[in-house]
Amino acid sequence: VSAMRDTAREIQILTADNPAHQTEVQALAQRIELFAELLQRVDDIGRREGFSAARQLATSDEMRKTRGDLENLLHAMADQER
Repeated sequence: VSAMRDTAREIQILTADNPAHQTEVQALAQRIELFAELLQRVDDIGRREGFSAARQLATSDEMRKTRGDLENLLHAMADQER
C-alpha cells in the first residue's frame, strides 16, 4: 500500500500542469486509502477472529469492488496517456 501511495504522489507531481489529471489523481488517492482501510480490517479481523473470518472479508464483494475500481481507474489513466 505504501508503494501505491508513493506512486500516486509521483503521478500527482508529474501531472501538476493538468487539472483533469489532478482530479483523477485525487480519485486514485481516495481509492488507495479505501483499499488500505479494507486491508487493515482484514488484518484486524484475522487477529481477533482468525483466518477464516479474515478470508471472508478478503474475498468479499466489497473487497473485489474496491480492488476493481482501483484497477479500472489505473487502466483508464494509462489509456489516456497512450
